[in-house]
This record gives sequence, structure tokens and C-alpha cells, in this order.
Amino acid sequence: MKNFGFDAKEIMGYDDAVQYITAANEKATHFLASDNTETGEFSAWYEPAAAARTASDEQSCELSVDNPTAQWIDGKLTFSGAGMIELIPHNGAGGTLYVQMPDGNIKSFVIKVVEAHTCASDTWEVLIPPTDTTDGVKAKCCDICGTLIAVEEMRECGHHNFGEYQTEVKATFDTCEMEGRTCTECGTVEYKYSDAYSLNGYVYEFNESTTADNIINIFKDRGLEVSMPGVSDIQQSVSTGAELMWNDSAYELVVFGDVNCDTEINVFDVVEVINHLGGNKKLTGASFRASLSDYYKSEPDIFDIEEMIDKIEGAE
Repeated sequence: MKNFGFDAKEIMGYDDAVQYITAANEKATHFLASDNTETGEFSAWYEPAAAARTASDEQSCELSVDNPTAQWIDGKLTFSGAGMIELIPHNGAGGTLYVQMPDGNIKSFVIKVVEAHTCASDTWEVLIPPTDTTDGVKAKCCDICGTLIAVEEMRECGHHNFGEYQTEVKATFDTCEMEGRTCTECGTVEYKYSDAYSLNGYVYEFNESTTADNIINIFKDRGLEVSMPGVSDIQQSVSTGAELMWNDSAYELVVFGDVNCDTEINVFDVVEVINHLGGNKKLTGASFRASLSDYYKSEPDIFDIEEMIDKIEGAE
């Protein structure tokens, strides 16, 4: 059996979430009806896809259950206690099977009918990739109806032939990007990660000549819509401390070297860091972050000052 994708719950309006089933024409599909008491009364009926909610159409399918109490009452197959409901479609129209539980809730199963066939597939799907210490699991399902054909264990091949990396999770301001590539021989998956676009509420990577317009377009190309509400002219260079908004969350830009937040990197910024190191002035917030050449560092040092001087000399 295979699920297929559309939301019928709103259409049907029943209590429990709809399940989607693929069934073969003239071939039995089974549904277990049971509850904790094993004495409650169940009712089951089938409605063709084109019909309103009426009694079962016996021409479109055959409905039965392996329970000796079963009887048809008002067009519904009614029985007490547990049972395995069997549905055999007699045409390709499809429809919905309804099962009323003893507590009154109704479970609905939307049935898509395909032609009778012999289940087959040449494609294995890796369910659990193997590692160098544990076996993996692969499964083969019918290409037509999705019925499970086989499940096998799989071992790491030891001579991987990896395909191209595919992005599985895109980076955002709060989420690292994850890319994976799969071995075509054994299904082993290898991952690599890149940093999120922010760290502790600060956004790095931009230099002193970057404009607000540049930043907005950079993130637009990455699939993220951002704004900079505090910037009056988006064509002007941004400074450390400028606010960036994404998904109603605010972040502060950090431009390494622009410690005094004036959009420029010069000797005045160097003096700010020297005063911090000498204990004459304490840098905080985005200004403190802008004094670090490596944003994973906990404190600036002489090497950060040298990096800032190199930037100043390179700009002259």
C-alpha cells in the first residue's frame, strides 16, 4: 500500500485524519479494525469517488470482514469485536472507505485504484544507511502501487563511489546548511555542513564597502527575504551595529575592523581596541565583535590589531 498526496480531510469533514491507500483492481486490500475492549461495535462502508455520502455501491467494490457477527445494517457492514476488513475494488473509479469506531469517531481511507498487476521494481530505497560499525536497511516497493516487496540488510562496501552533494537543509540565520552525498554501491551517506548566517544574533562576512542593497540582494539570492529598516539610504555602506530583520527577528551586522560603527576602518578603530586591551574602555556588543578577526574568539589581541592595520594599509 502506498500513500499519495492530497488533503481530503477538509473535503470529507470526518473526525480522524484521512489515510491514502493505493489498491489494485480486483485484488484484496485489508484494514484492521480493533480497539482496547475487543467488544465494541464497528461499522464500515465504501463510497465511490463520484458519489455523495450515501450507502455503499456494491458494484464498485466488495466489502467483507472476518467476524461472525458481521451483518449489513442500513448499507453499512456492522460487527462487534475486532476484525480484518477486506476491500476488493471492481473498477478503477476509486473512492473512500469509512470505518466508524465504537467511540463514534470515523476513520476514512481514500482509495486510489490501479489496474491489477504483479508487483515489481528494480529500485532499492535506502531506509537506514550503513556505517563502518552498523548494517543498514534497504527496501524495494512496487513501482505502481507502492506495496513493499522486499527488505534487506546492507553493509558498507569499503570502496565508496559517491555521487554529487545534494542540499538537504538550507542555511538560514539560525540553521546550518547540510549537504549529503550517497554511495551508489552501498548507500552510505556522507555529510558536510556550513555555518548558519548568524552567530549569537550577529551577522558577519561583510566588509566596509558593503551597502544595504548589496546585503539584501545577497540574501535574496540565497532564498531569504531580509530588510534593514534603520538604513535610510540602501546605497550607502553599512556599519557595524546596523540592524537586519528576517522572519520578525532582529540581527546586528558586524564588519570586522569597524569597531566605532562609523562605516570606516581606520586608526580610530585601532585605538578603540588598544584602549579595550589596556582596560581604559570596555568594548561591548557588536563593537566588541568587530574587534575579532575570528568571530569564535573570546577576546581581541595583538593579532587582531595587526589584521586591522593590514586592512587599513590595503585600502590606502
